[in-house]
Amino acid sequence: MEREAFIRRLEQVEDLPTLPSVAMEVNRLLEDEDVSIRKLTDTIEKDQSIVSKILKLVNSAFFGLRSRVDNISHAVTLLGFNTVRNAVLSVSVIKTFGGVKPGDGFSMADFWRHAVAVGITARFLGQQTRLASPDNGFIAGLLHDMGKVVLSAFFPEIFREVLQGLARGISFYEAERDTSPMDHARIGGFLARQWQLPRSLTDAIRCHHAVKQSAADYRLLLLVHAADLVSVRVRNEQEGAEALKGLHPEALKAVRSQLDNFHDWSQDLREEIDTGCRFFLEELDS
Repeated sequence: MEREAFIRRLEQVEDLPTLPSVAMEVNRLLEDEDVSIRKLTDTIEKDQSIVSKILKLVNSAFFGLRSRVDNISHAVTLLGFNTVRNAVLSVSVIKTFGGVKPGDGFSMADFWRHAVAVGITARFLGQQTRLASPDNGFIAGLLHDMGKVVLSAFFPEIFREVLQGLARGISFYEAERDTSPMDHARIGGFLARQWQLPRSLTDAIRCHHAVKQSAADYRLLLLVHAADLVSVRVRNEQEGAEALKGLHPEALKAVRSQLDNFHDWSQDLREEIDTGCRFFLEELDS
């Protein structure tokens, strides 16, 4: 299948995942720098299922807040607009993908474990390097591979060919380049545009394998690209050492100090990832 035909077929998928209207409205509101806490709170509270999940998230060990947050207005005041927007996106995406049936050979649990690992690693590296906002790093990391879900669910014949490539010992991305007209990163970017996510986030998803300086937020892209590979080392040091060979030179330069001190922080980060995975996988099953 040619790429143009693939895109046409992608555009015609009737069951393509869509964000809840509240998440779309929150994204739109935050384009206005003068939006009020009241307006943002009123918008989020239109969907009480999202409200309960956001409060559960911000009160979880994942955030580690000392005081309990009882309402959305308090969450916005304490955490800020951007953090709450990313919390809305996080729980909305879980809700959205909960209704997608992936193809054979695709594990949603494994998908979320890696997504959470990359998000938390990006947040950590963002805090340590100041390469980009830790909050934005987290949500970009959480969403970076969502094109894989779309590929497995709506293009099962291509996904099966990719799995055959994995059986030959090559990476998912390499197998895609051999078999698919459009890789998962670009499919994820397409979906992010459909959801009207900020261009900085869309580009971080779309280019996390093929880093491009033209990205709307190049530093965020470098952060997510680095976190994708560093998280592999956090999970499996031997496998991760091989993965790090694929780091873009500028990303490597940005995180070199952290890699040099890997054993000082990797165990704590591994435990933080485990905590995050428990929360997100519980939400997936609820």
